[in-house]
Formats: sequence, C-alpha cells, structure tokens
Amino acid sequence: MNFNILKALNTFIFFFLMCKISIVNNLLASEISIESKAELNKLIEKYILENPEIILKAWKLIEAKQKNEQELKEKKLIQQFEEIIFSQKGIFYDPKVQPVIVSFVDFNCSFCKKSDEVISAVIKKYPDIIYLVKNYPILGEGSVIAARAAIFLQFNESSQTYLSFINLMMKSSSRLTLEKINTFARSSGSPLNITLEKLQSSDINDKLEENFRLSEMLGISGTPTLLINNKIYRGHIEGDNLDEIINTYIGDISKPQN
Repeated sequence: MNFNILKALNTFIFFFLMCKISIVNNLLASEISIESKAELNKLIEKYILENPEIILKAWKLIEAKQKNEQELKEKKLIQQFEEIIFSQKGIFYDPKVQPVIVSFVDFNCSFCKKSDEVISAVIKKYPDIIYLVKNYPILGEGSVIAARAAIFLQFNESSQTYLSFINLMMKSSSRLTLEKINTFARSSGSPLNITLEKLQSSDINDKLEENFRLSEMLGISGTPTLLINNKIYRGHIEGDNLDEIINTYIGDISKPQN
C-alpha cells in the first residue's frame, strides 16, 4: 500500500477513535442510561463514518492550535533573549523601533545564499532595515572556518568592510577555502591576513558558542533561519512573501505602543 495512503488511513483512524472516545467519556460522566449511551455510541460512529470530513476539520483545528501555541512560545523566547539576538558589536538594535532581520546562516548553504539575495533586494526597497547575520556553521569544517573568519573581521574591521565581506561570501558559488576567504577579505578592503591560528581566539570561540546556545534555546536546527517581527521562519522565503512580512512588520512598528 502507498505510504501516504497508509499514513492518511492511520491518521483517520486515530482521529476517529479520539473523537469517539472524547464524546463517549463526556457522556459517561452524565446520568444517561447504559442502553442510551450504547445507542448514542453507535449513532456517533455512524455519523463520523458518513461524514469523514469532520475528522479533517478537527485535524486542521488541532494543527492551527499547535502552530499558534508554538508561535507564542517562540515570541516569548525572542523577547527573553532580545539583548543577545538583536545586538552586534555592543550595539542593540531595538526591533520595536526599526525593522530588524536576523539570519542564522552557513556560508556553504546554497539556500542561505539564495535567501541573502532576497533579503538584499528587500533592503534596497526598505533601506531602514537592519540585517544581522548569526554565524551558524553546520555543514562541515569549511563552514566553521568561514564563520570564524567572518567573526574575526566583524571584531577587527569596520561595519562596511565586514558587510562587504559577507556579501562576497554569500555570492561565492563554490566551497569556501582559507585562500578564497583571504581573497574576499582583501577585496572587501581588509589588509589583515586571516590564518587558522588567528581564528582560534577565545573571543571568536565565545561568539560561536553564544550563537549555538542561542539556536538551541530558540529551537533552530537548520539554515537559513530568519527572525522577523518576533517570529521564526525556517527555510528560504521567496521575495514576495518576505516583502509582505516586512510590510506587516513596518505597519506593526508604526502602531502606537500601549
């Protein structure tokens, strides 16, 4: 039997039983006679079998409820750790005052590069957006070296040089090596020579550990992951969708605060 059909059948049976058990249990607490309850049980079963769409309706309601609960939980977590999430080089960018996009990325992640293109296009339309990159290397040693190099330049160069470096890294179509990373650093205007030894500093270690702790607390396990307007978006977002999200975000910021 087709796996999807089997999965759908199992789900149907599960919700059928759950609906039936819930209704019957409520009735058992009432003063209806045993005979009446047995008859009612048959009627409930008959109705559900004749109207299976109510199972799907119940399923959708449960999914919506779970999604809402998850979003509320994530919103509280983002607010709880906002000082870490929305800070860079000691500067806190208040997401309630100006639109901030936080992106957890791996420089060897193709969807991160695609997402960065979309974000860059949106920033051209909305230049007040603050774009913060959280280095989250999960695709091997090359990704870790690239992340450490980015943090190294973030600590030792101007914001303009750092952002130029990030842009070149995101545009790279091949795997990143230390030689290529140094080429991008020089092209960004940095005279610094990036070596593996320099990338092992305690400051860089602490920053990477902070990013991994933050991702764990927020339930982030993949890239790209975006934080926008107290919501977590996992995976790539197409341009029109991101534009709509930012429009809503700017509208929320413009509303009077209670």
